[in-house]
Amino acid sequence: MLEYKKDFRYAFDSISNMLDYPNSLLKNSAKTYKEYFQTHYEINDKNFLKYLDFIETTPIEKLEEIYTGFFDLNPFNCLYMGYHIFGESYYRSKLLVDLKTTYKSQSFEINKELPDHLVVILKFLVANSDINLGLEILSDIIKPGIEKLLENLNTENNDELPVISSYSFHKKMYSSVLIVLLNFLKDKTFTELMLSQEE
Repeated sequence: MLEYKKDFRYAFDSISNMLDYPNSLLKNSAKTYKEYFQTHYEINDKNFLKYLDFIETTPIEKLEEIYTGFFDLNPFNCLYMGYHIFGESYYRSKLLVDLKTTYKSQSFEINKELPDHLVVILKFLVANSDINLGLEILSDIIKPGIEKLLENLNTENNDELPVISSYSFHKKMYSSVLIVLLNFLKDKTFTELMLSQEE
């Protein structure tokens, strides 16, 4: 029996953990995440499920190495949604300020990470009680940011790829997580689920 019901906050929290710097929580939760998404959302994408199996069976040190090589050594792969939407421009700077203001108004604290990092935004959506605000952030920031990131992953120049083993394998794994999240944003029933669970 699953401990968690069909809950958009748990879905966002799970995905944010999958895209965060690897830790023991992620490794220990991989099997639960797999069961949860298969049961409640009927997600059976082979790359997504392989990713969770890979997390469960791979040493944490190796996961950290892969994560750093994939996301931190190639700016085209970064998880900063504002960067993908606006580049390094005035508009991204404004977005960062606006997000900081929004987080502060909801008493949501972030540590050293920039406010437009996808993991930070998802964690905010988990903690935020204003569903309409959450839907606006999903529509205006997360959706276009992920679409641009996936476009980069599909068209990147091989000469610029970071030198890590099995890069294409890990690209499929991480892309599958982003696609699952993007499909949620395009699914009307998921929006209805969010509205039905407004606190």
